[in-house]
Parts: sequence; structure tokens; C-alpha cells
Amino acid sequence: MKSSYISWKHIMDMGSHLINCSTEQLHTWESISCIHEKCSLA
Repeated sequence: MKSSYISWKHIMDMGSHLINCSTEQLHTWESISCIHEKCSLA
């Protein structure tokens, strides 16, 4: 029981880490797009 709990927690940690990474990439992509639009309008 304990080993399955540890692996489940590990999976949850990995999942949240992946979500954090993809969220950061999304924010970076949005800022790049925003800067690109401002440059095009200028």
C-alpha cells in the first residue's frame, strides 16, 4: 500500500511539474507574440 501511494504522489508531482512547465512556455509565447504585434504596429 505504501509503495503505491509513493508512486501515485510521484505521478501527481510529475503532472503538476509538466503543467507548470507548459504554463510557463505559454506565458513566454504570449509575451513574444505581444512584442511581435507591437513591433508590427510601430
